[in-house]
Amino acid sequence: MEQQRKEATERLLSRQGHHNLVPNEENGGAGVCDEGLVAVSNFTSILGLSTITAACITFGFGCAIGYSSPTQSSIMEDLGLSVAEFSLFGSILSIGSLIGAAISGKITDLFGRKLTMWILNLFYIGGWLAIAFTKAPWLLNLGRLSLGFTNGISNYLVTHLKSALIHFLLSISC
Repeated sequence: MEQQRKEATERLLSRQGHHNLVPNEENGGAGVCDEGLVAVSNFTSILGLSTITAACITFGFGCAIGYSSPTQSSIMEDLGLSVAEFSLFGSILSIGSLIGAAISGKITDLFGRKLTMWILNLFYIGGWLAIAFTKAPWLLNLGRLSLGFTNGISNYLVTHLKSALIHFLLSISC
């Protein structure tokens, strides 16, 4: 079991730019440079992919917030929505965010941060597809609710991921 863990850890460690580090398990993964300085690197390819995923989630929510205003007239015309129905479309993003934020801790504990982010990307993709290709107002609102739900959970996740990334960046000394 210990051998499998060690092999998995070695595969995940990204040593780009630090080929001169010699990892030492006795001191928690720290490496010693040619100059004798100690560097601690917990950066893995999974962390890098998770950072990119978090950036995509944040970018997607920014697009979702700004989407409804410039497309208001065309959405109302295409689907025959009244002003009140379009107002629901505009505000349901916040309702989804409240629901997502309320259960974010439980979902993250259940699946873990990284798997939760990957699942949230499916909700983002599904939400945008529902908005882009819908011919029914209820599907439009469901897509917007999905985007809000994803944002509520991702705000909790991104703050933890940013702290892990900042810790990594501050720990590089070579």
